[in-house]
Amino acid sequence: MSQLGFESFLENSTPYLTGKRWALATHTSATTAQCDPVVDVLVQSSLPLIKLFSGEHGLRGDAAAGDAVPDHIDPYTELPLISLYGPRYAAEASMFADVDGLIVDFQDIGSRYYTFTATVLSLLIAAHEARVPAYLLDRPNPIGGLVVEGNLLADRARSIVGALPIPIRHGLTLGELFQWYGNQQNWSKDFLHVIPCQGLTGSMLWHDTQLPWVPPSPNATGPIMALLYPGTCLIEGTNFSEGRGTAYPFEIIGAPFVDGHQFASVLNRHEHPGVRFRPITFRPTTSKHAGQICHGVQIHVLNPYLVRSVSIGLDLINTTLRLWPEETEINPFMAKLSGTQDLRSVLHKAEYADVLREFQSQSNDFRLETEEYWLYPRS
Repeated sequence: MSQLGFESFLENSTPYLTGKRWALATHTSATTAQCDPVVDVLVQSSLPLIKLFSGEHGLRGDAAAGDAVPDHIDPYTELPLISLYGPRYAAEASMFADVDGLIVDFQDIGSRYYTFTATVLSLLIAAHEARVPAYLLDRPNPIGGLVVEGNLLADRARSIVGALPIPIRHGLTLGELFQWYGNQQNWSKDFLHVIPCQGLTGSMLWHDTQLPWVPPSPNATGPIMALLYPGTCLIEGTNFSEGRGTAYPFEIIGAPFVDGHQFASVLNRHEHPGVRFRPITFRPTTSKHAGQICHGVQIHVLNPYLVRSVSIGLDLINTTLRLWPEETEINPFMAKLSGTQDLRSVLHKAEYADVLREFQSQSNDFRLETEEYWLYPRS
């Protein structure tokens, strides 16, 4: 079993217990290998925590996607919590005036879209401005480090769902990602301390780590969802259901006007490695088309090591535009997700495979640029 950065930190935390006041930024998925929340373990260890930070979904994971999380007192630890999702979306240097160090522990999902990357970025920038050292406790990338997919985010498309100019599927842990970013910003080694995992390699997917899956967000139902998410999240930029309100969010795609058998047949002819598409009928209980019967496909993963989710996502959109051009709608959120201004126009003019080749050129360059910041060997 891989050992988490948190566990390495805790084993060697004695030097930090004396004369220092700490802030902890974390969320519900940051647990030990025994599923104990790290915030509770740190409080029980007598580490002198004086405040907490959280992002989307809150510290305890009780807020739905997009719901504002207010500042409050955490009832379990009785510590003040500053929310970076709702009252504000970025930390400020003044928030660190009364602390001597920042601990950051978030479980990422391996995709550019996840808001936790933006939250960690804002915390590190603010702590650096306040001259407060930061300790980032690393965790595995659930979808591994061998595959890097997608275009680099354009500067004009930056938002909380895309805070850094990185590919859609970036292939890094948060520790590796922010070592790379810190070097771009000329941060000193005295500021950012990444505590790596032990026994982890870049070729591991989540099940290889033998760690329990604790959902980092309410719709992050498991490793299969995480593997597909970098591609199927693009469906949020359309009027198709991405499976929210079902038992299989981001694994089911459809709409009331779709012919599921036709959809599956076309997608299967494209022979995406590691997956098959099955026609399905479903009724979402929430989100798009709530209460309506939808037809579409469920994506079944047959070999997780072969899956190229961004390719799947582009093909899903390309296929819907060609089969149902009048009914398919692309909304403004697509620009933030895709990092391009008009993916609909691009996919109308070219096959998804042509778009993918241009995207892959950018992701290959990013992989080469970030190799020196790898903490875990890739085979």
